[in-house]
Amino acid sequence: MYSDMMKITAVIVFCIALILWVTFFFDKKILMEETKITVTSHKEISKNQERTPRIERFPRDVKISQKNVSQISTNDKWWLSAGGYVYFEDGTGHTLIGDLSPNDPRHVHYKQSGKSSVEYGRRPQNIFRLVHRGLWQDYDQQTYFKIDYYSDTDDMQRNKSNGVFHFNRYIDSDNVYYTGLRVDGNVVIKKKKNGTYHTLFIEPYSTEKFNKDQNRNLLPKNEWFGLKSTLRNIDDRSVEISVFVDWDNDGIWELLGSAVDGGRKYGGDAFRDASHTGIRTDFMDAHFSKYEISEKPNTPM
Repeated sequence: MYSDMMKITAVIVFCIALILWVTFFFDKKILMEETKITVTSHKEISKNQERTPRIERFPRDVKISQKNVSQISTNDKWWLSAGGYVYFEDGTGHTLIGDLSPNDPRHVHYKQSGKSSVEYGRRPQNIFRLVHRGLWQDYDQQTYFKIDYYSDTDDMQRNKSNGVFHFNRYIDSDNVYYTGLRVDGNVVIKKKKNGTYHTLFIEPYSTEKFNKDQNRNLLPKNEWFGLKSTLRNIDDRSVEISVFVDWDNDGIWELLGSAVDGGRKYGGDAFRDASHTGIRTDFMDAHFSKYEISEKPNTPM
C-alpha cells in the first residue's frame, strides 16, 4: 500500500514538473520571438530612415535679421551674415527691396562707419549672404532667382564678378566653394581657401558684351531663372562640382560646367566634409523661389 502511494506521488510530481517545464519553454520562446520582432522592427525603421534623403526648403513666413555669427541667428535653420534682412512668405524669399529706412539702426550704423559698398546704409542688400545652418555633404542645391534691380553705384565692389551664387561646403566666409552666374556673362566654379580665390571653371553663358556702365548686367531681369549646383565626393580626396541653369523656368536643367577639385592644387585639400550651403547675391534687389537642398540617395552622412 505504501509502495503504491509512493508511485502515485512520484507520477504526480513528474507531471507537475513536466507542465512547469513546458510552460516555461513556450513562454521563453514567445518572449524571444516578441523581442526578435521588436528589434527587427527598429532595424527596419532605421534602414528606412537611412534610405530617405533629407530635403530642405525655405521657411514659410519669417523675417530674419543680419547677425555677425550664426549662433545668435534669429532662425534655427538660416543665418543671414550680410544683407540687413531677408523675408520669406509662402516659401518664397527676397532681399530688402529699395532703400532701407534712414531710421533703421543698421542704416545709421553703416552711415556712421562710412561703408560705401552698402551705399552708407541705404542698401545693405548690396552684400547679401544667406547661409543654411545644417550640414550637407553630397547633395543637389537649387534656387530660382528674379532680379528686380541691379545697382548702378560707383563702388569698387560693384564689378564684373558680381552675380547670383550658391555657397557649397561652406566652412566659413574664407573657405567655401562658389557656383553661379556672373553679371558679365560667365558661369563660374570657384574655391575660396583661407581667403584666396581659385578658379576651377569659367566659361561664357552669353555672347553679349559686358560694360560696367552701359551694359552692367547680362543676367535676366524681372524674369525667373533657375540655378542648380551638385556636389559629390568621387574618391578618397576629390570633389566633383557641377552647375546647371534653367533659363525658361520650366524645370529643364542645362549643364553649363563641371570641375573636379582633386586636392592637389586650387589651394590644397578639397572640402570633403559635410558643411553648410546657401545663397549669395551682389548689388541686387532679388526674389528667390523653389529653393531646395536634397541629399544624394544612399550617401552616408
